[in-house]
Amino acid sequence: EIIKYQVNMDLLVAFGLFDRLEIGLHLPVNLSQDSDGLDTIGRTAGSSIGAGLGDLRIIPKVRVFTKGIFTFGLAAPLSLPTGDESDFLGDTGVTWTPKAILALNTKYVDVGFNLGFRLRPKQVFQVSAQQGTVIVDDELFVSLGARVPIVDKKFDLIADWYLSMG
Repeated sequence: EIIKYQVNMDLLVAFGLFDRLEIGLHLPVNLSQDSDGLDTIGRTAGSSIGAGLGDLRIIPKVRVFTKGIFTFGLAAPLSLPTGDESDFLGDTGVTWTPKAILALNTKYVDVGFNLGFRLRPKQVFQVSAQQGTVIVDDELFVSLGARVPIVDKKFDLIADWYLSMG
């Protein structure tokens, strides 16, 4: 295992503009992580990977239309390479992730579906002679999320699922 575990949190802030636009900033924070297999990717056996900040994302969104309880929107997050790639905290270059968003908004639960494509610099990792190389490149992704308000406008329970291919 290259990554044994990670404990992450996300710092997010977003501003709504003109009831249709939103601009957000997202900073992933890795609180802790560990590995048993860094020597398989050429790092010194016994070396560690630490906590740190990930790639800063600027997230513009636009609500295209709302019809009843359905909303359709577009987003185009841009990630800047601020995370340390060698500690698995970021990419080597700028990443752009355009996506379509379909949301269902009700009084008791909100559900969102995203379909997008991540464009990023190709990265090739030599894992080991036995395992060969790992290529990280552009990818197609889908995600599904749900939000249930727990305390009105103060606290929500959020669950999400993510699948990528590429």
